[in-house]
Amino acid sequence: MNPQEIVARLPEAVLVVSRDGVCDFANRPAAAILGFDPAGRRIDEGPMEATSLHEDMTEAWARLGSAGGNTLVSVARKNGPAWYWVSITAAGEDGRQLITILDIGPALSGSEELARIVSQLRHDLRSPLTSIVGAAELMKTERLGELGAPYRRMVRIVAESADRIEQILSDARRAYDGGSAGATEEVMDEQSQAADR
Repeated sequence: MNPQEIVARLPEAVLVVSRDGVCDFANRPAAAILGFDPAGRRIDEGPMEATSLHEDMTEAWARLGSAGGNTLVSVARKNGPAWYWVSITAAGEDGRQLITILDIGPALSGSEELARIVSQLRHDLRSPLTSIVGAAELMKTERLGELGAPYRRMVRIVAESADRIEQILSDARRAYDGGSAGATEEVMDEQSQAADR
């Protein structure tokens, strides 16, 4: 059995991407999870109906580059966010990379402990994230002095990254709305406000 036949039989979504960004191969679970078959297309050129998972996977591939890495992706759905773990291997000698997409949503649903952790994480990140966003906005206005082009680009990246973190935290919060997470976060907010007095 050749490697492509082995990958084709895997239950996980798997794509093989060439150095120039063309998807050489995608198994059936990959096509199903993305909503289209990306084989033969540039990874950053999906059809008009491409899913936000495809967009987030493409952004991760571009950001991580040939070194590869892992990222958690949340995708807005009618019944709440769906969660995927996207893993991208380092480029091989031929420049190809293997991308796997695991649907981790079922493992996360209904977990009261996870809901508590998400609430605590949102609570702990709220103040520093607000400071980062505020500092980036202040730097973008250049009120403290003119920034050179490379620094303006870095400020833009910081602001975009902070927005992405806020979106992930909001998605995580919405994933547990209606459950015990709301009550947990309300209690934590009340405790925080009491401590601040």
